[in-house]
Amino acid sequence: MNKPTQQRPRQVTLAAGVIIAGSAFVVLSAWDSVSRMRSLETREAIERFLSEPPGSGLGIGVEAVIEMMHVAALTTAMCAAAATVLGWYALQGQRSARTALAILAVPLFLTGLVAGGFLSSVVAAACAMLWLSPAREWYAGRPLPTAPARDVPGPGPQGGQSPDQPPTLPSYPSPQGGSVLTQAPVASGTERRPDAVRSALVITVVSATIVLLLSLLGGVTLALSAEQVLDEMYRQSPQLREQGVDRDMVRNTSIVMTVVFVLASAGAILCAVAMGARKRWGARGLMVLSVATAAFSVMGAVGSLIALAPALAAVAVIALLRRPEVRAWFDSAPR
Repeated sequence: MNKPTQQRPRQVTLAAGVIIAGSAFVVLSAWDSVSRMRSLETREAIERFLSEPPGSGLGIGVEAVIEMMHVAALTTAMCAAAATVLGWYALQGQRSARTALAILAVPLFLTGLVAGGFLSSVVAAACAMLWLSPAREWYAGRPLPTAPARDVPGPGPQGGQSPDQPPTLPSYPSPQGGSVLTQAPVASGTERRPDAVRSALVITVVSATIVLLLSLLGGVTLALSAEQVLDEMYRQSPQLREQGVDRDMVRNTSIVMTVVFVLASAGAILCAVAMGARKRWGARGLMVLSVATAAFSVMGAVGSLIALAPALAAVAVIALLRRPEVRAWFDSAPR
């Protein structure tokens, strides 16, 4: 197992850190799911699902669903535990660890939808980041792509011309009059989209799409099953009945929260696409949304550790957008 000899790119450090920390949280989440698998609340929720379409058409019982969820949770936990160790070896430059993470990302993403929640998707996206440039070149032992630099004017050897700038060719009169200035084309390294921008774009689109779909699914489910949700809330917190919490309040709250999450997710995708098109307002909007998402997720983590998943994705995007080559890329954009 050959290790790269060059300095490790920040993208590898960030991706491996997300894999290690995220996988550890996935293990805890899967363990919590297994501990609550055969609780009365879980059985009642499964019975309600199987008593209505589309669950009623599956033709399976409660025990079969619990067994499938148990297998999915154990698979998620094992994949996440392995990813935690492999993430450390990938951080050290082990190519075989990167390949193993790519293989584990598929079952981790699929089974994690049952037991690991949104966080398993973030870990899978971080595994994909290890195959993007400059991580790809680093693992292959090839020279890393140079970061774009700004063109700083300064005195040159010939009339203030920079030594790196190609010489200007003389002017010649054109047939229509005037003169034509012929100059060799200057290649600008800042025209190339930085890898940090591509990574932030991928993380944002994947994360926001998952949140958008889950928000729509959860909002529709709550709106259609407000009575069952309210009964469960009354059972867990009887004081809610005295506080005047009724079915209409549950339905209206679910609709408002769904609209907020959908608009925020759609806004993040729009800003990410604009950022990829070199629009400064897209990067600024994405930075604001990422900070807000991280703060909201940390506050929501008091009730569930799964709420930290969007925070990890948001922090990764913030770190990528703060890279110097990203700022230089936007500074050199045509006005």
